[in-house]
Amino acid sequence: MSYTVDIEDTEFQGAVKARYAVVDIDSYSTGGESLSPNDVGLNRLQGVDCYVRDGSGYVAQYDEESNSLLLRGDGDGTDDTLPEAPSGTAVSVRFVGKGK
Repeated sequence: MSYTVDIEDTEFQGAVKARYAVVDIDSYSTGGESLSPNDVGLNRLQGVDCYVRDGSGYVAQYDEESNSLLLRGDGDGTDDTLPEAPSGTAVSVRFVGKGK
């Protein structure tokens, strides 16, 4: 696990809390970076939206079953079959999680 989480904002939408965070990954681990709801100050996640914000061409996905942040692509920004990013990749991901 080689990342930092910076919570930028919190919104309350009725009983649901939305956390806006930046996840800076220093060295991506093949299989995904373990990122639990507690890492962003939530008890559980009801929905996640995330994207790579540094222009590297990778695509970020959140796997709710394994609580992992995954990177896909080869960094060239093309829309082909998206393999998992290689270990050691460094990116900055904008993460929006909604939950309680």
